[in-house]
Amino acid sequence: IGIKANKKRVKSLLKLLKKGIDAYQNLLDQTKGLHLSEKVAAKFKTIRKVYLQQSYLVENKTTSVKDRIVSLSQPHIRPIVRGKENKPVEFGIKAHIMQVGGLNIIEHHSFNAFNETTRLKHAYYKHRLMIGTCTHLAADGIYPTNSNRRFCTTKKLQTNFVAKGKKVTDKNIKKVKTILSIERGTRLEGSFGTEKENYGLRKIKAKTPETQIVWMFFGIFTANVVRLSKRQQKQVKKVA
Repeated sequence: IGIKANKKRVKSLLKLLKKGIDAYQNLLDQTKGLHLSEKVAAKFKTIRKVYLQQSYLVENKTTSVKDRIVSLSQPHIRPIVRGKENKPVEFGIKAHIMQVGGLNIIEHHSFNAFNETTRLKHAYYKHRLMIGTCTHLAADGIYPTNSNRRFCTTKKLQTNFVAKGKKVTDKNIKKVKTILSIERGTRLEGSFGTEKENYGLRKIKAKTPETQIVWMFFGIFTANVVRLSKRQQKQVKKVA
């Protein structure tokens, strides 16, 4: 189907949807909304919003709209561009995870996309509030922004960031950077796969935003409990 034909079809479908919305609203006005359940009312509200969003896209000849609804059953879900080969776009909760001592802590989560590099400072202060002063920090290649570099310098944090300008010649610093990178690459990245495959986070089956968030927290907390349990078992064996 051509572009012009597709636009014409979209406009026709929007007109048909508007007729349906008006007819249903007229019925509600006549019956004063008697016996209308909260679930049906919420679904109708979502449909009206979808109509307004799609009309905006057509009228303004654009392809993006704020808080675009992509699911009638889960209107809170937003498409999050990940740029991966197998999954360029993902749907669901986006979480910013900080790991301390092998345990994962949810620093921030949202159904909307956000730039995780801006959360480094928040992660540092959350670490200080929950655990104490942070002295070493490892993060992937998108985090070493100028702002984050300056922050880490002021807080005297040893990071795994690749130095700008002259190469690091201190062998001890090089060694620490290597260890930090390896720990992040194996422990943190490995934990994500474990939680997705073994603790139900690959596909969260809950429907409401509240239960989806609870599902995510329980999955990560359960994984942490298992890690602590295994760690304790090893310590008991050593003592025995």
